Amino acid sequence: EQHAADEEQTMSAQEQEPNNEIDHSVDVTSQVNRIGTRSQDHNEEPQQDNVNAKGSGSQGIWSGRTRPRLPSPVPLYVSPLKKAISPVRRPKKFWTPEEVEALREGVKEFGKSWKDIKNANPAIFAERTEVDLKDKWRNLVR
Repeated sequence: EQHAADEEQTMSAQEQEPNNEIDHSVDVTSQVNRIGTRSQDHNEEPQQDNVNAKGSGSQGIWSGRTRPRLPSPVPLYVSPLKKAISPVRRPKKFWTPEEVEALREGVKEFGKSWKDIKNANPAIFAERTEVDLKDKWRNLVR
């Protein structure tokens, strides 16, 4: 009977004292966000991760601070290949027989020194770059 009386006293003492413990439970139900993927609610308190527990010296005790969460960026769906401001291409200009002959003579004289060939015939190759000469020669050799 003494044991039963002690239990009743203990129960009545627990009922009278307010519960000072903090409720650390977190709602982990997932919700659908605006993009349509499932994620946890951004307003809930985050669970402690191992990085914070090790680095802060808290010995695994949750400090109660909430980490800021940023919204996920919305994809723009812009192709990385298309530049916003692209330079305008110069118009295509067909090679004249005179240019082709000057190129052949220039390769015989200077080899594949496209700069020397262009500088030796400034009037003929005025509208051509050194790369144009190289590309035309590659196509002539094929």
